[in-house]
Amino acid sequence: MSKIEWLGKDGITLNPIVGCTKVGLGCANCYAERFARRLAASPSERIRRQYEGVVDKHGWTGRIGVDLSVLDGIAKLRKPTTIFMVSMGDLFHENVPMAALIAVFLTMRRYREHRFIVLTKRPSMMKKFIEKEWGDVPDNVFLGVSCSDQPSVDAMVPIILSIPAAHHIISLEPMIGPVMVNRFLPCRRDNDGDGNCYVHPKCCPPGLSWVILGGETGPGARPLHPAWVRRVRDDCAAADVKFFFKGMFVDGKKTRLLDGREYNGRPRG
Repeated sequence: MSKIEWLGKDGITLNPIVGCTKVGLGCANCYAERFARRLAASPSERIRRQYEGVVDKHGWTGRIGVDLSVLDGIAKLRKPTTIFMVSMGDLFHENVPMAALIAVFLTMRRYREHRFIVLTKRPSMMKKFIEKEWGDVPDNVFLGVSCSDQPSVDAMVPIILSIPAAHHIISLEPMIGPVMVNRFLPCRRDNDGDGNCYVHPKCCPPGLSWVILGGETGPGARPLHPAWVRRVRDDCAAADVKFFFKGMFVDGKKTRLLDGREYNGRPRG
């Protein structure tokens, strides 16, 4: 089971691969890197073996630890489940073996009753793999990018939206600066309820279907200003896009409240 709020109370994480390399300002205080150090000293031999060499005293090393046996656990699930595929790395890191990528996508295609969420900071690698090695993305797979500021949003979101898929999402976590996402949301002008624009049917590209937002946690956490969150929340509401607010720190304590309420939007599918 997972403590990641946006997965829901029955959501889980699976890590057939672990490991990463920092690629932007949002990675400075990477929670997964801190957690990986603890797992590298786990009493479980299997876990220690997977995390061996993945992190050192300086952080991520770029080595990828692979354990595809964790995928076998999906067969034991007794009801439809939301599964975050790879929370301790990036599935599309350049050092991930092609065989591991294919095994993950074969698994997600096989278990259509479950909902799989894949986030990356390397959407170009995701696009290349899907177009050249894989093909169609199953409808139960949510493709997303993890961004922290406007430059990363502007660079990554257009790439993810160019990949044909039923669901495109963005995780603004940790959000370290003001961000505008409205131009990446579905067109709501005079549409048919499904985001199809009657006025300009060919000019409106598919938009994001889910926006997740949260502040930074841990030592040296950078502040998240409520005004930044309100802007994204209001843009999502105007576009009828699901919005999930994971929380922020106020006076040294974490809160999931914004203007007195929680935002727990999750898309169907």
